[in-house]
Amino acid sequence: MADADPVRLPMGVGVKLQKAGTLLTEELTKVYQELVGALLYLYTGTRPDIAYAVGRLTRYLSAPTVDHLAAARVVLRYLKGTSFLGICYQADGELHGYCDADFAADVDTQRSTSGLVFIYNGGGVVWGRNLQPTVAASKTEAEYIASTVAAKEAV
Repeated sequence: MADADPVRLPMGVGVKLQKAGTLLTEELTKVYQELVGALLYLYTGTRPDIAYAVGRLTRYLSAPTVDHLAAARVVLRYLKGTSFLGICYQADGELHGYCDADFAADVDTQRSTSGLVFIYNGGGVVWGRNLQPTVAASKTEAEYIASTVAAKEAV
């Protein structure tokens, strides 16, 4: 991947990953699992910008397909192009929170994904994403569920 061209997003707009597809060989499955594990470690500590993509990739660790490996490689290409980015903290500032939901993002279960980030004076201090526990009936309901999760985190 050293010679790969960087991309602007960790996961393309409209990418729909699903369980169906050509399964990877045993060796490539192990490579996929190690790659997603490394991305998960990176996301947890320093890179909130890849949270959504990594969260989607972790859903397929037990039976990854060729499409899942290709999506993981896109995240690596994104990291290559953004290796100069970092989180900078300053002494004083305000706390801002943001949340969003991707309605029915999981093709297999139709559940939505919530995401949140809290920024203190320009630097992310809390971030996360999760698959919502229930199937939302509308985009508005998915947004309310995401807002509830963010409000709990704020408290």
